[in-house]
Amino acid sequence: MTLSLQEFRSAFRRHASTVAVVSYFDEEERPCGMTVSSAVSLSSEPPSLLVSLHRRARTFELVEKQGAFGVNLLHLDQRAIAQHCSRPGADKLLRPEWIADEAGSRTPVVSGAMAHLDCTLERWHPEFTHALLIGVIEKAILGDPEASPLMYFGGGYNRVASEVDEVDRQHWQLQIG
Repeated sequence: MTLSLQEFRSAFRRHASTVAVVSYFDEEERPCGMTVSSAVSLSSEPPSLLVSLHRRARTFELVEKQGAFGVNLLHLDQRAIAQHCSRPGADKLLRPEWIADEAGSRTPVVSGAMAHLDCTLERWHPEFTHALLIGVIEKAILGDPEASPLMYFGGGYNRVASEVDEVDRQHWQLQIG
């Protein structure tokens, strides 16, 4: 029995992940971004991560050519950026108000992101329709530690906190207080 595309998508819609935007410059040095759902840490020595991009995506072509990319972990109030950068085949230019002026970063930094990881493309591996990019993290720019991450779950954008979290918090406050 072969897993259908619908079954695959339905299964992974149950996997919650922080929304990330891979940032890069296009041929004209304009800041661009592509929303991804598959960005994970790889190793702490050297600090590195893994990102999966479709090999036919223009983003992959540009990142491979430039040898650098950023990974921006978005917070709850950055849904508009995630939606803009997730439109297949559409304009991926980041709006000027979304860009931070960060000295020392080789890739566009999304202003207010929970974290921006400036990466050198170490190598990539072709796997089926996608390329697995291994990035060595050269610089990390950390945002507000109190911000709530924008999550992708169930086929849409969500938040981390739930009613269960609030009940647990109240329970522990009663126990401590």
